[in-house]
Formats: sequence, structure tokens, C-alpha cells
Amino acid sequence: MFSEHPHLTLPNASTVLWRYIDLAKLISLLEHRALWFARLDTLGDPYEGLPTRPLIDQMWAISEDLPAAEQEKRRFIAEHNTYAMSTGRDLLFASCWHASPIESAPLWSIYGRLGEGIAIRTTFERLRASFLSDPPEVYGGMVTYVDFESFRPSTHNIFEWAILKRQSFQHEQEFRALVMDPRRDLPGLPVPVRLEELIEEVYVSPAALPWYAELIGALCSRYLLAAPVRHSRLLTHPRYLTERGGNTGAA
Repeated sequence: MFSEHPHLTLPNASTVLWRYIDLAKLISLLEHRALWFARLDTLGDPYEGLPTRPLIDQMWAISEDLPAAEQEKRRFIAEHNTYAMSTGRDLLFASCWHASPIESAPLWSIYGRLGEGIAIRTTFERLRASFLSDPPEVYGGMVTYVDFESFRPSTHNIFEWAILKRQSFQHEQEFRALVMDPRRDLPGLPVPVRLEELIEEVYVSPAALPWYAELIGALCSRYLLAAPVRHSRLLTHPRYLTERGGNTGAA
């Protein structure tokens, strides 16, 4: 089930969310009726789920005016907490979504290589409602893009760190669903969902050939998915020119 978390900021219910995936992940979603939540440290960004520098510096700000024994005690605590903060992200798993009313050309380029990408379109309201009432408990929040060298989070809560990313990733406009699980050795978790609630539309890469778009439509029909399958028109030449005899430069 989906629950609100005091340290996470939710989008409006009508916010449009996109999940850009490949064919294998689509088949997995349809076959298992579950969203894949990846462990934070497997997402590729070495800063994922880690505290920012000011939090660490604050812990290690040990006054030399203190007695030697007290300094040693505080250094031990700081070392212990630093280790705990750096490994706590192994307990968190995320499903990442792009929050935007329109398709993203950069994300199609990243996830739609060779014209084989697929995008699941939904809204935050539908995503939230798609999770079952059974465990695990799912939280979520909009990602905040910060400078890890200077940004100071308001709390020491690990969920707040889980929605921090460096400013270089601002183009992702990410909403992140999160699950906590103590099994650190798992690369990810499948979280069951109601597909009919989750998926509003399926988009096929704008670079895909027509036969591939038809294949994705047939695949979704085989799994009795009622959501429409659309071939993205992001790369279609402007009709307002061709309708009037203009030359778009198309081959």
C-alpha cells in the first residue's frame, strides 16, 4: 500500500508520470504484474541515497577544547554514524518516474536506443492507487536537485536523502517511489500492482519502425491490457506544412 511520509513531498494527484523502459522490462511488468524497485546503490549514480557533505562535516566537528577521552568518544561515534549513513541506502529500493505533461526527447534518447524503447504513461493518482493493500509499504516523493557539497537536509532521515540528486540530473524531473527492506543482498524487489489502475497509456519509441509498434500492441493485447498503445509522434514531420504542400526535408 502507498503511505505518505513526513519528509517526502508528493506531486499533485493529476501530475503525469512516465516510466521509460525496454522490452524486457515491459514483459516483466506484464508477466509478473509487479513494478521493479531497484536498490539505490545499483542506479548508477555514486551519490544515490548518501548524505551531503554538511551533515558529515557536522558530525566530525569535534572541538579540540574537549578532554582527550571525550574527543575519542565523539570520533568513535562519528565514525560509526558515517559508516551507517553510507550503507543505509542498501535498505532502500526505488521505482523512478519522469514527472511531465509531455514526452521527454532526452529520455527517449537514453532509454529508447535503436528505436526499441517503451514508455508507460500514468498519473500520480493512478500510481498511488495501483499498489495493493498488502506489504510492502510504499512511500514516494519528488526528487530535489542539490549541491551535495553545500546542501544541508532538514533532518537525518534516510528517506530525505533518498530523494536528493545532484543538479546535473535536473532534466530527469523525477518522482521516486520508495520501499525499505532489510535484505541488503537483493538487487531489487518486485512490488505487485494493479496493471489496469497503473497503466493509462503505453507509448512506443518515436524511432521505432511500424512493425515494432504493432508488436508491442499485440503483446499488450495478449496480456489483456486495456490501455491504448500509441506510437510516439515526436519525430513526425510537421503536418501543418505537408498539408499545404510544404517541403519538410523528409526523405
